[in-house]
Amino acid sequence: MSSLSDKKPSGATSITSNQNYSSLDDEEVEEARDHFATDVIPPIPKKTSKQASTGSSISSGIHSTGSSSASVDLDDTEINDSRNHVDQEPSDNSYPEPQSRDGNGDAIVPVRKTMIEKDYDIKYVLGTGAFSEVKQAVNRTTKRSVAIKIVAKTSLMSQTSLDNEIAVLRKIKHPNIVQLYEIYDCTDKLYLVMELVTGGELFDRIVEKGSYTERDASQLVVQIVSAVDYLHSLNIVHRDLKPENLLYKSRDADARIMLSDFGLSKLLQSDKMMKTACGTPGYVAPEVLMRMPYTSSVDVWSIGVITYILLCGYPPFYEESDYLLFEQIKKAEYEFDSPYWDDISDDAKSFVSRLMEKRPIKRCSCKEALKHPWLSEETDLPNIDIASSVQTQMKKSMAKQKWKRAFNATAVIRHMQKLKSFGVGDLSNKVEKCKLEESQK
Repeated sequence: MSSLSDKKPSGATSITSNQNYSSLDDEEVEEARDHFATDVIPPIPKKTSKQASTGSSISSGIHSTGSSSASVDLDDTEINDSRNHVDQEPSDNSYPEPQSRDGNGDAIVPVRKTMIEKDYDIKYVLGTGAFSEVKQAVNRTTKRSVAIKIVAKTSLMSQTSLDNEIAVLRKIKHPNIVQLYEIYDCTDKLYLVMELVTGGELFDRIVEKGSYTERDASQLVVQIVSAVDYLHSLNIVHRDLKPENLLYKSRDADARIMLSDFGLSKLLQSDKMMKTACGTPGYVAPEVLMRMPYTSSVDVWSIGVITYILLCGYPPFYEESDYLLFEQIKKAEYEFDSPYWDDISDDAKSFVSRLMEKRPIKRCSCKEALKHPWLSEETDLPNIDIASSVQTQMKKSMAKQKWKRAFNATAVIRHMQKLKSFGVGDLSNKVEKCKLEESQK
């Protein structure tokens, strides 16, 4: 393993270096058409090689990446800029209005053919992505502020993927999940009117806190687990849980956590297992990297990684190359390092271990996680302020620059075809060479 004290990560890319792309099926190729970008992850100064983070996404080894998360259900390339341009910040207590449901339990989301400008005063750009942009808007009648995701129909490279995201969002009504209000299907663009979220990213807010205890972390995690448990009860798997997709509803001190970005989510039929390799390096479960069929337990693993970071400020896995990083994750090799975990309770360590269990069959479910003592208000947790240590490590992990580069579908398919021809040796150099060749075309 390489040491962060004397080396800088060369960058974690959105290419899954150790995957066998010859096994991609039509569904996986279709998902890969949507987004492709590279993402360079800078160093996180720490004492061991395990303590750094990765942030780019992979979908069939390929998915777009972003410099930060957005304040609505954005894809990973969209950049959060909502703090600078919000006319009216909604109260955290203003829950969305109840929606009617059809016979299948889906929310009846209106699909309108009229010009959206008649109903909404569209204002600032909140974020931009490879194939979409998000703007803040105000309903002219109700005066409610919303976020509108705008997708040009000429750039709908995978209608199936967008249809899937909408199908998932229509089933969801939960206080900790960003809501879809209505859709405008216009001549050249599709407009998704979404709940506006203005509180910023989870880790950003923790860095700003004056004090932070293990109890604070527990109260955050219980919201995340509750939201994901709700998704799993509907046979929905998020598949890309990470800090960038966990946002605060508002800037209020007691604002609730909101789960966003359902671009990689999957609506399962009964007990069907999944096989598409997707997620984010550093947060993806071992079975996904091993190209094994998997279940909703991959979300549980990701929550475990997020919880680990919330308690110490750095992630459990780090290697400079994706190939070595993924090998480390597949072995589920992580530690509760001293002195960073010395003041953390055994209940917290037990909770993380139950979620970050290598064997999916032994990994707890979200329902079981909610019953763990660490999430109980009755458990006596250490009242030690861990803000200084956690914030120091988080600031190091956040002191980074990212840039992105979107490829069109032709380049994506060509890229995968090249990867197919590679053997089982060290793929890292071959992947970098392939990326360089694509960038020069």
